[in-house]
Parts: sequence; C-alpha cells; structure tokens
Amino acid sequence: IFDTIDLLLLLCTDSKSLRPFLKQLSNDTWFHLLYQLTQQCNDGLGSSTNLSNIQLLLTPTFDLKTMEKLGILFEKLSELTENRRLFSKYNFLYIFKEWKQKFVNDSPFLVLNMKSTLLNLEQ
Repeated sequence: IFDTIDLLLLLCTDSKSLRPFLKQLSNDTWFHLLYQLTQQCNDGLGSSTNLSNIQLLLTPTFDLKTMEKLGILFEKLSELTENRRLFSKYNFLYIFKEWKQKFVNDSPFLVLNMKSTLLNLEQ
C-alpha cells in the first residue's frame, strides 16, 4: 500500500496531466478507498490494544510521513470544486479538522496541508 501511495503522490506533481489524473480519481470508488486509508491511519496511530496479533500483522502501520503524503493528495483533489460533494459524503472535513488539531505539534507540514485543503473545500 505504501508503494501505491508513493506512486499516487508522484503522479500528483504539477504537470499538464495533473488535472486529467485528478479527474480520474474524482469518483466514489477512489474516495471510498481514501476514506478507508484515513481510517487505517487513525487506527495505526491510535491504540492497538483492541487488535489481535494476527490483525496487527495484516494491518499496515501508517506513520506521519504516509499521512503527509495522503495530505498532499487530498489538497490536490480539493482544488477541484466538483469533489466537494465526495469530500462531504465521506465526512473528510471532520477528519481533516481532527488531523489539524491532533498533529499540530508533531507535523506542521500535515497541519498546513489540512488548512489548505479545508480552505479549498470551504470556499
């Protein structure tokens, strides 16, 4: 999963093909996947006492660097106004606000991305 996130991030670099690429990600299937990833991020950084040893082995552990990469992708996707409905459907605004507060001391970069993403979505 980490290689996939790295590849998506690479494809999000500013170029002529960025907008068409983002449009391909602008659908319910991708947003559902991104939502699931954010839930795994929250679970991976939270308490793991409720998980069995097998679940811990099968669940990828997300660190702040991975979350920062997802933050860049979210920021790019938030620039497309047609994605507001999808961000709203999966309650991403709440998630982004939570991340912005939770990681204020640990990851200024993630917090900055969340602020930018929220600004894009609230305009």
